[in-house]
Amino acid sequence: MGYASLSAWRLHADTVALLTFLGIHTDPLQDSSQPNFCQENRKQLAAFIFMMDQTFVMFTGRPPLINYRFMFMPLPLDIDDGDFFADEAVVTRSFNGLDANGWNTHGGIYSVSFIRARTICAFIRAELVEVALNKAANISTSTLLDIKSRQISAMRQIPSSLIYKPREILDPKIPSYHILAQLLVQLDHLQNIFILERLLLRQNMLDEGDLLVTSFEMVSLTLTFWSHKDRLLEARNDFEWLLIAYAAPGGGIMCMELLEPTFTGTHPKNDKITRASIIQQLSMLVAFLNWVHPPAPNADLCANCKAVIQHVLDHTLNTTIESTWPPPSLDSLPLDFNFELLDTFSWARG
Repeated sequence: MGYASLSAWRLHADTVALLTFLGIHTDPLQDSSQPNFCQENRKQLAAFIFMMDQTFVMFTGRPPLINYRFMFMPLPLDIDDGDFFADEAVVTRSFNGLDANGWNTHGGIYSVSFIRARTICAFIRAELVEVALNKAANISTSTLLDIKSRQISAMRQIPSSLIYKPREILDPKIPSYHILAQLLVQLDHLQNIFILERLLLRQNMLDEGDLLVTSFEMVSLTLTFWSHKDRLLEARNDFEWLLIAYAAPGGGIMCMELLEPTFTGTHPKNDKITRASIIQQLSMLVAFLNWVHPPAPNADLCANCKAVIQHVLDHTLNTTIESTWPPPSLDSLPLDFNFELLDTFSWARG
């Protein structure tokens, strides 16, 4: 049905209600000297539901159903679930092999590794959402810069095995779910930076091009699912959601760059960004969006995004040298942009 549907929101609401009803959001205060499967399973469940709540917020712009201030369950330890079904010596060895932050030190990527990394980003995103959705919030630029610093620091603490490296996607020896985990962790990081840059601009901070750089990276990473869909087949059912959650907001900023250029030649903060590369990335994005057909989830949202991006590309590429571009007034274009923060699924109306 897609994340934007009422049924998805209601089922998610039931999930959060059961989470708090069963008390899984609280720390059971069990003995932490030796972890056990039930204790770690509760932690994983709480982390995953909280992470998904923040995902819904970013997708719909609705307030979260559980506040991060009331999530007292600590992060699950980075121990493979299978170890708990071995003998006690295996559990002890895995537990003793964790670093001070609870990550495994031998480079393994487990389902819990993926949940831990995304939940860390989700807690920081929850702070940003609190600011973004609270119109009465009075937050200083220094506070936002501090949150940005903490997000960057959090990514530095995440093990290198979970950091996306483009060359690894070409290595068939590396499992595809490793690549998928790395991509989603990186996209979550970029999404947080994207929100921060939007909030900083709302504070009338000088635009130095960081928002465009982040948007370009978000779109480029999302297109990896399209260009390497044979390698990332496990994520096939999530393509529509990935497009709307990550590529659409970034694509919108790139469209605005074509309409109102902020630099000439090569971007001063990323030499991969040029007017030509923006057009190339948006063209690929249109192809990816065009690939989504009904009755796929979020197909209507993908169609709306494709129509507006296509319109911008048509105007950009069909403009002759003699023509005035960008137009003296964007009102002359039959476009209806809405780039309000978090309005990701209806950023292009009409």
